[in-house]
Amino acid sequence: MANRRKPATQNEDRVPVPLSEVKRYREAQRRIKEWEEIRDGARAKIERKMGEHEVGTVAGVPVISWVHTKGENGRFNQAAHKESEPECHARYTEIVGGRQFKVLEF
Repeated sequence: MANRRKPATQNEDRVPVPLSEVKRYREAQRRIKEWEEIRDGARAKIERKMGEHEVGTVAGVPVISWVHTKGENGRFNQAAHKESEPECHARYTEIVGGRQFKVLEF
């Protein structure tokens, strides 16, 4: 099994960071969520208006393309492969490490 680092709880793993940047980061995250909600709402309205049409226009100029796909691009079902071919799945599964950036509540 991969060597996983435990969450930082010891003082030697801690370093001071600027509070102003933490606040700035949180505000940006809040604004992103706000704009994503606005974007999603606008998209839903446009999709309802377009119905089955593939091109949306403003003053006769095409501004939205919403075409149907033919399903030619398949997706690999990892869960089904793991269940039906567990040895093969294990042989080609690679455990990779990384770091997750997360702002904690304080």
